[in-house]
Amino acid sequence: MKISSKYSQVVFALLSSAVMTILMSGAMTIINRGLTSDFLFFWGKSFLIGWLISFPLSILIIPQIRRFVEELTTKTEMEMSHPA
Repeated sequence: MKISSKYSQVVFALLSSAVMTILMSGAMTIINRGLTSDFLFFWGKSFLIGWLISFPLSILIIPQIRRFVEELTTKTEMEMSHPA
């Protein structure tokens, strides 16, 4: 299944926020609760809450971060003479 490239920013925000939230909520659940029998329940709950916050914020923040990175970095002469 292919998704139109006009949705690439939303797909990027969805995937990056989901992966980061899964990893961070898992790590924080282990730190705060340990690997207990109810770990998966609390991890899932933490993920859902975190992802509901991180996904919309990612949509708003990622374009600004990209612009900021473009201002911080410069293209080399090689990149300018051979565009990708």
